[in-house]
Amino acid sequence: MLAAAAVPWSDGPPRQLAGGEGEGRDPTFDVELDARGLRAAASQVADSTYATEWPGASPLQQGNLKAAGQLYLSRGLPLLEGAEWNVVVRGDRVVVSRRR
Repeated sequence: MLAAAAVPWSDGPPRQLAGGEGEGRDPTFDVELDARGLRAAASQVADSTYATEWPGASPLQQGNLKAAGQLYLSRGLPLLEGAEWNVVVRGDRVVVSRRR
């Protein structure tokens, strides 16, 4: 452990293993997502069921939306069918609506 103390701090592997700088309030996704909209959706969805949609999105975008949903909407339960809420990306915004 003393050897690690003698190594100068850098942006190399030791810093990465130690955690380095955090990402801030919002994680970094591979695509642009509306973090403010997702946080707002979390208050609406609460512990209900929800489905995420991104019409016309690539598999990468849809996968990132699914991951963001699991992070921001963690109290809710994601479903493919029969969900109470829709969390939809429209343009660069996240829109939440109650399913009928």
